[in-house]
Amino acid sequence: MPGLVNAHTHLYSGLAPLGMPVPERTPATFVQILERVWWRLDRALDERSLRASARYYVAEALMNGTTVLVDHHESPDFIEGSLDVLADVCHELGVRALLCYGATERNRGRDEAREGLRECARFVHANRRPLVRGLVGLHASFTVSDETLEEARDLCRDLGVVSHVHVAEDHADVDDARGRGYDGPLERLLRHELLGTELRDALQRAPGTGTAVAIVAAAIAPSLGDARGAEQAYAESGLKGFESKLTRDYLQHVTSTRPHRAVRRFFAAFIDLRNLMTLYKHLRWQIDDPAAFVPGGTLDTGRLREASAQGDGEYLDSAVRRVTGEPAAPAAAGQVALESRLLASLTRMLRKAGRDGDDVDLVLDYVWCTYVHARNRALYLHAGGMDAEVLQPELIA
Repeated sequence: MPGLVNAHTHLYSGLAPLGMPVPERTPATFVQILERVWWRLDRALDERSLRASARYYVAEALMNGTTVLVDHHESPDFIEGSLDVLADVCHELGVRALLCYGATERNRGRDEAREGLRECARFVHANRRPLVRGLVGLHASFTVSDETLEEARDLCRDLGVVSHVHVAEDHADVDDARGRGYDGPLERLLRHELLGTELRDALQRAPGTGTAVAIVAAAIAPSLGDARGAEQAYAESGLKGFESKLTRDYLQHVTSTRPHRAVRRFFAAFIDLRNLMTLYKHLRWQIDDPAAFVPGGTLDTGRLREASAQGDGEYLDSAVRRVTGEPAAPAAAGQVALESRLLASLTRMLRKAGRDGDDVDLVLDYVWCTYVHARNRALYLHAGGMDAEVLQPELIA
């Protein structure tokens, strides 16, 4: 049976959804989020915590139908042997994987980058696991020098593998490349011949990213109707903004057309869930940028925007009570507990509709129950000695 492919992930972050400490200072930019959240996490990893994170992540991936993982790993204080830890987990649980260490200079300069590249080379040479292969990794253009890029290129050629690297996740990466004299991070990688031949040739023949975005926007305009808005989202926030705009437009489109009543009811409930999680994150992290709420749910988007702007936690609690039908205020319990409560309310709605409705309701209920079962099984599989009181909020009823 074919499975899903996750073409870019981080197994080391597997336990992060179960709870992470709030940064002492609220991050305001992408780089600050890396510095105050994710880079603190990867520096704290050791063999034991990395193995636990990987086992949880791989189990959950498999239970949700994903059978191939392309992982990009970083643990600056545990480099040598780290890929073996990930590979052992993938081998034991039976998932196919491409693994690399993302070499970087952000902590200890060129020495750190060389250690990362050596780990990639060691693993490619030593690995004998039939479902696992190694690649050469770099964190991102903005955390490595030209010398490290050239060493990574030479290593790819020597090993006969390709590279795996973050590209333009934020304007900071673009600004850094331009400050070094390149048009952007992709052009920098092309200049140093770090991309595979087929990809390099395709990129050199293809139009620029902006042109490609315009083509996609024009293609979806007949159904979603907002090509100009999608292009503007790209201009303001890059590909992340473009993707978010397409998602919001699609959800709004589904609820504004005339689908089967069961489908419309499901998407309206899902939009409520998404909007409440968006409000929670804006309140929790004190995000200054306006929240992008999706019309089409049962909650008024104007009131959601007002609550976000005013930091109104009481409205969040009352809206969650309205959606879930429960009097408790779940926001204080944390993001994962809130998300689980909202998902459980969606389960109850579908279960009731499946009992009382027609065939479409039954199909929606069955599909959702399959997802819930897979998610809960993954939690139980690697909960270990977790107390029942700690585990219970993570489960979807």
